[in-house]
Amino acid sequence: MNINDFNNNKLLSISQSSTTSFTNIISSSYLFLNNINYGITYSNNALQITANSNIIHGDLYVNGKMTAKEYASNVVILDKTNKIPITYIPAISSNYIINCNILNGIGTTRPLTKMHLKDGDFFIDQGRLGIGTIPAYYCHINKDDNNTGMPAFVVTSNDKHVIDIYTEKGVVIINDDGSQDRTIINPNIKLQVFGITKTNSLITNDLYINKIYTNSNNRIEINNNTDLILSNISIGTSLSNLSELKTRIDNYLYQTNQKDPTNLIVSNLTLLNYDSLTSNPFKESVFDIKGKIKLYNDTENIVQDIYINDNDFYFITTNRKLYKNLILNTANFNFDLFKSKYEIYAYHNKTIGTTGINTDTSFLTSISFTDFALTTSPNVIFYINNNYKIFKFNKTNNTSTAITDATDVNRNYIKIDTYKTPEDTFVVLSSSNVLYFYSGGVFQIIEFPIPISSYTILDFSSGNNHTLVLTTNGVW
Repeated sequence: MNINDFNNNKLLSISQSSTTSFTNIISSSYLFLNNINYGITYSNNALQITANSNIIHGDLYVNGKMTAKEYASNVVILDKTNKIPITYIPAISSNYIINCNILNGIGTTRPLTKMHLKDGDFFIDQGRLGIGTIPAYYCHINKDDNNTGMPAFVVTSNDKHVIDIYTEKGVVIINDDGSQDRTIINPNIKLQVFGITKTNSLITNDLYINKIYTNSNNRIEINNNTDLILSNISIGTSLSNLSELKTRIDNYLYQTNQKDPTNLIVSNLTLLNYDSLTSNPFKESVFDIKGKIKLYNDTENIVQDIYINDNDFYFITTNRKLYKNLILNTANFNFDLFKSKYEIYAYHNKTIGTTGINTDTSFLTSISFTDFALTTSPNVIFYINNNYKIFKFNKTNNTSTAITDATDVNRNYIKIDTYKTPEDTFVVLSSSNVLYFYSGGVFQIIEFPIPISSYTILDFSSGNNHTLVLTTNGVW
Protein backbone atom coordinates (compact mmCIF):
# COMPACT_ATOMS: atom_id res chain seq x y z
CA MET A 1 0.00 0.00 0.00
CA ASN A 2 1.25 3.46 -0.95
CA ILE A 3 0.31 6.82 0.49
CA ASN A 4 0.68 9.83 -1.83
CA ASP A 5 0.20 13.59 -1.39
CA PHE A 6 -2.16 15.71 -3.47
CA ASN A 7 0.50 16.07 -6.13
CA ASN A 8 0.67 12.32 -6.26
CA ASN A 9 4.13 12.20 -4.62
CA LYS A 10 4.75 8.93 -2.78
CA LEU A 11 5.10 9.56 0.96
CA LEU A 12 4.98 6.09 2.45
CA SER A 13 5.13 2.58 1.12
CA ILE A 14 3.92 -0.19 3.35
CA SER A 15 4.29 -3.77 2.42
CA GLN A 16 4.77 -7.08 4.14
CA SER A 17 8.50 -7.15 3.50
CA SER A 18 9.51 -3.55 4.36
CA THR A 19 8.35 -0.17 5.47
CA THR A 20 9.89 2.76 3.65
CA SER A 21 9.26 6.49 4.16
CA PHE A 22 10.13 8.92 1.42
CA THR A 23 9.66 12.08 3.52
CA ASN A 24 10.09 13.23 7.15
CA ILE A 25 7.85 11.56 9.67
CA ILE A 26 7.04 13.93 12.55
CA SER A 27 6.05 12.42 15.89
CA SER A 28 6.62 13.17 19.57
CA SER A 29 7.46 9.53 20.25
CA TYR A 30 8.16 6.23 18.63
CA LEU A 31 7.36 2.95 20.37
CA PHE A 32 8.62 -0.49 19.52
CA LEU A 33 6.29 -3.44 19.00
CA ASN A 34 8.06 -5.85 21.28
CA ASN A 35 7.79 -3.53 24.28
CA ILE A 36 5.65 -0.43 24.32
CA ASN A 37 7.63 0.91 27.32
CA TYR A 38 10.81 1.36 25.29
CA GLY A 39 11.35 3.63 22.37
CA ILE A 40 12.43 7.10 21.31
CA THR A 41 10.79 10.18 22.81
CA TYR A 42 11.42 13.86 21.97
CA SER A 43 10.65 16.45 24.62
CA ASN A 44 12.02 19.89 25.58
CA ASN A 45 14.60 19.90 22.78
CA ALA A 46 16.01 16.62 24.03
CA LEU A 47 16.00 13.19 22.46
CA GLN A 48 15.52 10.40 24.97
CA ILE A 49 16.19 6.74 24.21
CA THR A 50 14.66 4.25 26.65
CA ALA A 51 15.99 0.69 26.55
CA ASN A 52 17.80 -1.89 28.67
CA SER A 53 20.88 -1.52 26.46
CA ASN A 54 21.87 0.22 23.29
CA ILE A 55 24.20 -1.18 20.70
CA ILE A 56 25.77 0.99 18.02
CA HIS A 57 27.52 -0.70 15.15
CA GLY A 58 30.11 1.54 13.51
CA ASP A 59 31.56 4.89 14.60
CA LEU A 60 29.77 7.25 16.92
CA TYR A 61 30.43 10.97 16.45
CA VAL A 62 29.34 13.36 19.20
CA ASN A 63 29.57 17.03 18.30
CA GLY A 64 29.39 18.44 21.84
CA LYS A 65 29.70 17.33 25.43
CA MET A 66 28.78 13.85 26.47
CA THR A 67 27.50 13.44 30.02
CA ALA A 68 26.50 10.28 31.79
CA LYS A 69 25.53 9.42 35.33
CA GLU A 70 27.63 6.31 35.12
CA TYR A 71 30.23 4.90 32.71
CA ALA A 72 31.59 1.43 32.23
CA SER A 73 34.52 0.54 34.49
CA ASN A 74 36.97 0.39 31.58
CA VAL A 75 36.31 4.00 30.49
CA VAL A 76 38.57 6.74 32.00
CA ILE A 77 36.95 10.15 32.43
CA LEU A 78 39.11 13.26 32.95
CA ASP A 79 38.23 15.72 35.67
CA LYS A 80 37.35 19.39 35.14
CA THR A 81 41.07 20.29 34.70
CA ASN A 82 41.50 17.55 32.08
CA LYS A 83 43.58 15.46 34.48
CA ILE A 84 43.16 11.79 35.34
CA PRO A 85 41.62 11.54 38.85
CA ILE A 86 43.84 9.74 41.35
CA THR A 87 41.04 7.22 41.99
CA TYR A 88 41.69 5.68 38.56
CA ILE A 89 45.34 4.95 39.34
CA PRO A 90 45.74 1.56 41.00
CA ALA A 91 48.04 1.00 44.00
CA ILE A 92 51.42 -0.44 42.91
CA SER A 93 52.50 -3.38 45.06
CA SER A 94 55.29 -4.71 42.79
CA ASN A 95 58.21 -3.29 40.78
CA TYR A 96 57.45 -1.48 37.56
CA ILE A 97 59.52 -0.06 34.69
CA ILE A 98 59.09 3.18 32.78
CA ASN A 99 59.90 2.58 29.13
CA CYS A 100 63.38 4.12 28.70
CA ASN A 101 63.38 3.61 24.94
CA ILE A 102 61.09 6.60 24.56
CA LEU A 103 60.97 10.11 26.00
CA ASN A 104 58.80 10.30 29.12
CA GLY A 105 57.30 13.54 30.35
CA ILE A 106 55.65 14.59 33.60
CA GLY A 107 53.84 17.88 33.25
CA THR A 108 54.75 18.13 29.58
CA THR A 109 53.68 16.43 26.38
CA ARG A 110 56.99 17.26 24.72
CA PRO A 111 59.69 15.62 26.82
CA LEU A 112 63.30 16.29 25.83
CA THR A 113 64.93 13.48 27.80
CA LYS A 114 64.12 9.95 28.95
CA MET A 115 62.50 11.55 32.03
CA HIS A 116 61.38 15.19 31.79
CA LEU A 117 59.69 16.88 34.77
CA LYS A 118 58.26 20.33 34.03
CA ASP A 119 56.85 22.90 36.47
CA GLY A 120 56.94 20.55 39.44
CA ASP A 121 58.94 19.57 42.50
CA PHE A 122 60.98 16.39 42.88
CA PHE A 123 60.93 15.21 46.51
CA ILE A 124 62.80 12.29 48.07
CA ASP A 125 61.43 11.75 51.54
CA GLN A 126 64.02 10.15 53.86
CA GLY A 127 65.86 8.56 50.95
CA ARG A 128 69.05 8.92 48.96
CA LEU A 129 69.89 9.91 45.40
CA GLY A 130 72.44 7.89 43.44
CA ILE A 131 73.79 8.71 39.98
CA GLY A 132 75.97 6.03 38.46
CA THR A 133 75.93 4.01 41.68
CA ILE A 134 73.74 2.65 44.44
CA PRO A 135 73.79 5.60 46.86
CA ALA A 136 75.82 5.17 50.01
CA TYR A 137 75.26 8.85 50.88
CA TYR A 138 72.36 11.28 50.63
CA CYS A 139 73.60 12.48 47.25
CA HIS A 140 76.05 10.05 45.66
CA ILE A 141 77.54 10.62 42.20
CA ASN A 142 79.97 8.08 40.77
CA LYS A 143 81.49 9.03 37.41
CA ASP A 144 82.76 5.92 35.66
CA ASP A 145 83.96 6.67 32.13
CA ASN A 146 87.15 7.49 30.23
CA ASN A 147 86.35 11.15 29.63
CA THR A 148 88.61 12.65 32.30
CA GLY A 149 88.20 16.12 30.80
CA MET A 150 84.46 16.11 31.55
CA PRO A 151 83.47 17.27 35.06
CA ALA A 152 81.22 14.95 37.04
CA PHE A 153 79.25 17.78 38.67
CA VAL A 154 78.56 21.23 37.21
CA VAL A 155 76.44 24.16 38.43
CA THR A 156 75.82 26.91 35.87
CA SER A 157 73.82 30.13 35.83
CA ASN A 158 72.95 31.74 32.50
CA ASP A 159 75.55 29.45 30.87
CA LYS A 160 78.24 30.68 33.31
CA HIS A 161 80.04 27.93 35.23
CA VAL A 162 79.72 28.41 39.00
CA ILE A 163 81.04 25.06 40.27
CA ASP A 164 82.88 22.38 38.27
CA ILE A 165 84.06 19.17 39.97
CA TYR A 166 86.56 16.99 38.08
CA THR A 167 86.48 13.72 40.01
CA GLU A 168 89.31 11.93 38.19
CA LYS A 169 91.69 14.83 38.81
CA GLY A 170 90.35 15.64 42.27
CA VAL A 171 89.92 19.30 41.26
CA VAL A 172 87.19 21.81 42.11
CA ILE A 173 86.89 25.02 40.07
CA ILE A 174 84.66 27.84 41.32
CA ASN A 175 83.43 30.70 39.15
CA ASP A 176 85.14 29.53 35.95
CA ASP A 177 84.76 32.47 33.58
CA GLY A 178 85.95 30.47 30.57
CA SER A 179 89.24 32.39 30.30
CA GLN A 180 91.28 29.21 30.67
CA ASP A 181 91.28 26.07 28.56
CA ARG A 182 89.03 23.65 30.43
CA THR A 183 90.70 20.72 28.65
CA ILE A 184 93.96 21.53 30.49
CA ILE A 185 93.35 21.14 34.21
CA ASN A 186 96.29 21.12 36.64
CA PRO A 187 95.63 18.16 38.98
CA ASN A 188 98.06 19.60 41.57
CA ILE A 189 95.81 22.62 42.21
CA LYS A 190 92.90 21.04 44.05
CA LEU A 191 90.81 24.22 44.42
CA GLN A 192 90.77 27.02 41.85
CA VAL A 193 88.72 30.13 42.61
CA PHE A 194 88.32 32.91 40.07
CA GLY A 195 87.25 36.10 41.81
CA ILE A 196 87.22 37.44 45.34
CA THR A 197 87.37 34.74 48.04
CA LYS A 198 86.15 35.46 51.58
CA THR A 199 86.68 32.94 54.37
CA ASN A 200 86.90 32.88 58.15
CA SER A 201 89.55 30.16 58.11
CA LEU A 202 92.04 28.92 55.50
CA ILE A 203 94.20 25.84 56.18
CA THR A 204 96.24 24.61 53.22
CA ASN A 205 99.61 23.12 52.36
CA ASP A 206 99.98 25.05 49.09
CA LEU A 207 98.22 28.25 48.03
CA TYR A 208 98.68 29.34 44.42
CA ILE A 209 97.78 32.93 43.53
CA ASN A 210 97.95 33.58 39.80
CA LYS A 211 97.85 37.37 40.01
CA ILE A 212 97.32 40.05 42.64
CA TYR A 213 96.33 43.38 41.16
CA THR A 214 96.26 46.80 42.73
CA ASN A 215 92.69 47.02 41.50
CA SER A 216 90.36 46.86 44.48
CA ASN A 217 88.34 44.11 42.79
CA ASN A 218 91.35 41.77 42.63
CA ARG A 219 93.01 41.37 46.01
CA ILE A 220 93.27 39.24 49.13
CA GLU A 221 91.60 40.95 52.07
CA ILE A 222 92.34 40.04 55.68
CA ASN A 223 90.32 42.03 58.17
CA ASN A 224 91.45 43.26 61.58
CA ASN A 225 90.18 40.18 63.39
CA THR A 226 91.91 37.64 61.10
CA ASP A 227 95.57 36.66 61.04
CA LEU A 228 97.61 34.91 58.35
CA ILE A 229 100.04 32.27 59.63
CA LEU A 230 102.93 31.25 57.36
CA SER A 231 105.34 28.57 58.66
CA ASN A 232 104.09 29.21 62.22
CA ILE A 233 104.86 32.94 61.87
CA SER A 234 102.10 35.47 62.46
CA ILE A 235 101.96 37.83 59.49
CA GLY A 236 99.68 40.17 61.43
CA THR A 237 102.21 40.49 64.25
CA SER A 238 105.09 40.84 61.80
CA LEU A 239 103.33 43.63 59.90
CA SER A 240 102.52 45.34 63.18
CA ASN A 241 106.18 45.13 64.18
CA LEU A 242 107.27 46.43 60.78
CA SER A 243 104.82 49.29 61.13
CA GLU A 244 106.31 50.09 64.52
CA LEU A 245 109.82 49.88 63.06
CA LYS A 246 108.82 52.17 60.18
CA THR A 247 107.45 54.69 62.66
CA ARG A 248 110.72 54.65 64.57
CA ILE A 249 112.75 55.03 61.38
CA ASP A 250 110.53 57.89 60.24
CA ASN A 251 111.03 59.58 63.59
CA TYR A 252 114.81 59.19 63.40
CA LEU A 253 115.43 59.81 59.69
CA TYR A 254 118.98 59.85 58.40
CA GLN A 255 120.28 63.13 57.06
CA THR A 256 123.34 63.86 54.92
CA ASN A 257 125.83 66.50 56.00
CA GLN A 258 126.61 68.32 52.72
CA LYS A 259 129.70 69.92 54.22
CA ASP A 260 131.28 66.63 55.21
CA PRO A 261 129.84 63.72 53.15
CA THR A 262 132.13 61.24 54.88
CA ASN A 263 129.97 61.47 57.99
CA LEU A 264 126.62 59.77 58.47
CA ILE A 265 124.58 62.01 60.76
CA VAL A 266 121.31 61.22 62.50
CA SER A 267 119.43 63.33 64.96
CA ASN A 268 118.75 60.45 67.33
CA LEU A 269 118.27 56.70 67.28
CA THR A 270 117.32 54.80 70.42
CA LEU A 271 117.13 51.01 70.61
CA LEU A 272 114.91 50.23 73.57
CA ASN A 273 115.07 46.46 73.54
CA TYR A 274 118.09 44.65 72.17
CA ASP A 275 116.43 41.27 72.73
CA SER A 276 113.94 42.19 70.01
CA LEU A 277 116.84 42.39 67.54
CA THR A 278 118.28 38.96 68.36
CA SER A 279 117.38 35.31 67.85
CA ASN A 280 116.37 34.83 71.48
CA PRO A 281 113.53 32.25 71.32
CA PHE A 282 112.08 33.55 74.59
CA LYS A 283 111.45 36.97 73.09
CA GLU A 284 109.21 37.88 70.17
CA SER A 285 111.39 39.23 67.40
CA VAL A 286 110.66 42.70 66.06
CA PHE A 287 113.50 43.08 63.57
CA ASP A 288 115.46 40.03 62.35
CA ILE A 289 118.27 40.47 59.83
CA LYS A 290 119.90 37.50 58.15
CA GLY A 291 122.56 38.53 55.67
CA LYS A 292 122.90 42.04 54.35
CA ILE A 293 120.65 45.09 54.29
CA LYS A 294 121.08 48.12 52.06
CA LEU A 295 119.67 51.51 52.94
CA TYR A 296 119.68 53.87 49.96
CA ASN A 297 119.64 57.64 50.22
CA ASP A 298 121.38 60.59 48.62
CA THR A 299 124.76 59.82 50.18
CA GLU A 300 127.59 57.46 49.33
CA ASN A 301 127.25 55.90 52.78
CA ILE A 302 125.12 52.93 51.70
CA VAL A 303 124.76 50.34 54.46
CA GLN A 304 126.10 46.92 53.50
CA ASP A 305 126.01 45.02 56.82
CA ILE A 306 124.45 45.51 60.26
CA TYR A 307 125.64 43.87 63.48
CA ILE A 308 124.67 44.24 67.13
CA ASN A 309 125.83 43.06 70.53
CA ASP A 310 124.55 43.62 74.04
CA ASN A 311 125.29 47.35 74.01
CA ASP A 312 126.17 48.59 70.52
CA PHE A 313 124.85 48.83 66.98
CA TYR A 314 127.29 48.56 64.01
CA PHE A 315 126.89 49.68 60.38
CA ILE A 316 129.40 48.79 57.66
CA THR A 317 128.97 50.74 54.43
CA THR A 318 129.90 49.84 50.87
CA ASN A 319 132.71 52.41 50.91
CA ARG A 320 134.34 50.44 53.77
CA LYS A 321 133.39 52.59 56.74
CA LEU A 322 132.54 51.17 60.16
CA TYR A 323 129.96 53.09 62.22
CA LYS A 324 129.41 52.32 65.89
CA ASN A 325 126.08 53.63 67.19
CA LEU A 326 125.89 55.81 64.03
CA ILE A 327 129.24 57.45 64.75
CA LEU A 328 132.14 56.84 62.38
CA ASN A 329 134.54 54.40 64.03
CA THR A 330 136.94 53.47 61.23
CA ALA A 331 137.20 55.19 57.85
CA ASN A 332 139.12 52.54 55.88
CA PHE A 333 137.79 49.34 57.32
CA ASN A 334 139.03 46.19 55.52
CA PHE A 335 137.86 42.81 56.79
CA ASP A 336 136.73 39.35 55.71
CA LEU A 337 135.08 38.27 58.96
CA PHE A 338 133.24 40.49 61.44
CA LYS A 339 131.68 39.38 64.75
CA SER A 340 129.84 41.29 67.47
CA LYS A 341 128.72 39.57 70.66
CA TYR A 342 128.40 40.21 74.35
CA GLU A 343 130.13 43.62 74.77
CA ILE A 344 132.79 43.03 72.09
CA TYR A 345 133.25 43.37 68.35
CA ALA A 346 136.09 41.80 66.33
CA TYR A 347 137.21 41.48 62.74
CA HIS A 348 139.68 39.47 60.70
CA ASN A 349 141.48 40.07 57.40
CA LYS A 350 142.40 36.75 55.79
CA THR A 351 144.70 38.29 53.19
CA ILE A 352 147.21 39.80 55.59
CA GLY A 353 146.28 37.71 58.62
CA THR A 354 145.36 40.56 60.96
CA THR A 355 142.76 40.40 63.70
CA GLY A 356 141.38 43.18 65.83
CA ILE A 357 139.17 43.12 68.93
CA ASN A 358 137.55 46.42 69.76
CA THR A 359 140.30 49.05 69.31
CA ASP A 360 143.13 46.52 69.76
CA THR A 361 144.53 45.94 66.24
CA SER A 362 147.50 43.80 67.34
CA PHE A 363 145.41 40.76 68.22
CA LEU A 364 146.61 37.47 66.63
CA THR A 365 148.88 39.01 64.00
CA SER A 366 150.11 37.05 60.97
CA ILE A 367 147.62 34.19 61.57
CA SER A 368 144.87 33.51 59.05
CA PHE A 369 141.77 31.43 59.83
CA THR A 370 138.36 30.52 58.36
CA ASP A 371 136.12 31.39 61.31
CA PHE A 372 136.28 32.54 64.92
CA ALA A 373 134.04 33.03 67.96
CA LEU A 374 134.11 35.64 70.73
CA THR A 375 134.01 35.01 74.45
CA THR A 376 133.04 37.30 77.30
CA SER A 377 136.74 38.16 77.69
CA PRO A 378 138.33 40.62 75.21
CA ASN A 379 141.57 38.61 75.53
CA VAL A 380 140.24 35.16 74.57
CA ILE A 381 138.78 33.85 71.28
CA PHE A 382 138.26 30.47 69.62
CA TYR A 383 139.21 30.15 65.96
CA ILE A 384 139.34 27.57 63.17
CA ASN A 385 142.59 27.74 61.23
CA ASN A 386 143.11 27.11 57.53
CA ASN A 387 143.58 23.40 58.26
CA TYR A 388 140.05 23.33 59.76
CA LYS A 389 141.19 22.65 63.35
CA ILE A 390 139.99 24.41 66.51
CA PHE A 391 142.25 26.56 68.69
CA LYS A 392 141.78 28.67 71.77
CA PHE A 393 143.88 31.86 71.78
CA ASN A 394 144.71 33.76 74.97
CA LYS A 395 146.34 37.15 74.43
CA THR A 396 147.42 37.40 78.06
CA ASN A 397 150.15 34.80 77.51
CA ASN A 398 149.99 34.93 73.67
CA THR A 399 149.34 31.18 73.33
CA SER A 400 147.12 29.09 71.00
CA THR A 401 145.92 25.75 72.38
CA ALA A 402 144.55 23.07 70.04
CA ILE A 403 141.18 21.54 70.95
CA THR A 404 140.59 18.06 69.51
CA ASP A 405 138.19 15.20 69.96
CA ALA A 406 140.07 12.13 71.05
CA THR A 407 137.53 9.95 69.26
CA ASP A 408 138.31 11.58 65.90
CA VAL A 409 141.44 13.75 65.80
CA ASN A 410 141.22 14.09 62.01
CA ARG A 411 137.78 15.68 62.00
CA ASN A 412 137.56 19.02 60.13
CA TYR A 413 135.47 22.01 61.28
CA ILE A 414 134.14 24.99 59.31
CA LYS A 415 132.09 27.18 61.70
CA ILE A 416 132.06 27.94 65.45
CA ASP A 417 130.02 29.98 67.95
CA THR A 418 130.19 30.20 71.77
CA TYR A 419 127.84 30.12 74.72
CA LYS A 420 128.13 32.83 77.34
CA THR A 421 128.16 30.34 80.19
CA PRO A 422 129.73 28.09 81.23
CA GLU A 423 133.16 29.21 80.13
CA ASP A 424 134.89 27.40 77.24
CA THR A 425 131.57 26.14 75.86
CA PHE A 426 130.79 26.32 72.16
CA VAL A 427 128.92 24.77 69.23
CA VAL A 428 130.89 23.79 66.13
CA LEU A 429 129.93 22.50 62.65
CA SER A 430 132.03 19.84 60.98
CA SER A 431 132.70 19.56 57.26
CA SER A 432 130.54 16.39 57.26
CA ASN A 433 127.42 18.44 58.18
CA VAL A 434 127.34 17.42 61.87
CA LEU A 435 126.88 19.82 64.82
CA TYR A 436 128.84 19.20 68.02
CA PHE A 437 128.43 20.71 71.48
CA TYR A 438 131.74 21.17 73.33
CA SER A 439 131.89 21.52 77.13
CA GLY A 440 134.34 20.32 79.74
CA GLY A 441 136.70 18.86 77.16
CA VAL A 442 134.03 16.59 75.63
CA PHE A 443 132.45 16.77 72.14
CA GLN A 444 128.81 15.64 71.96
CA ILE A 445 126.78 15.24 68.76
CA ILE A 446 123.66 17.45 68.72
CA GLU A 447 120.73 15.17 67.99
CA PHE A 448 117.74 16.40 65.96
CA PRO A 449 114.15 15.09 66.31
CA ILE A 450 114.44 13.70 62.79
CA PRO A 451 117.59 12.59 60.92
CA ILE A 452 119.44 15.73 59.82
CA SER A 453 121.70 13.84 57.40
CA SER A 454 119.35 14.49 54.48
CA TYR A 455 119.49 18.28 55.07
CA THR A 456 122.34 20.74 54.71
CA ILE A 457 123.14 23.04 57.64
CA LEU A 458 123.51 26.51 56.16
CA ASP A 459 124.23 28.57 59.29
CA PHE A 460 123.72 28.65 63.06
CA SER A 461 123.92 31.13 65.92
CA SER A 462 124.21 30.55 69.66
CA GLY A 463 122.73 32.67 72.43
CA ASN A 464 123.02 32.43 76.19
CA ASN A 465 121.73 28.86 76.39
CA HIS A 466 120.29 28.05 72.98
CA THR A 467 121.27 27.61 69.33
CA LEU A 468 119.27 28.40 66.21
CA VAL A 469 120.15 26.22 63.20
CA LEU A 470 119.27 27.19 59.62
CA THR A 471 118.99 24.19 57.28
CA THR A 472 117.63 23.52 53.83
CA ASN A 473 114.55 22.24 55.65
CA GLY A 474 113.91 25.32 57.77
CA VAL A 475 115.07 26.67 61.13
CA TRP A 476 115.56 24.42 64.18
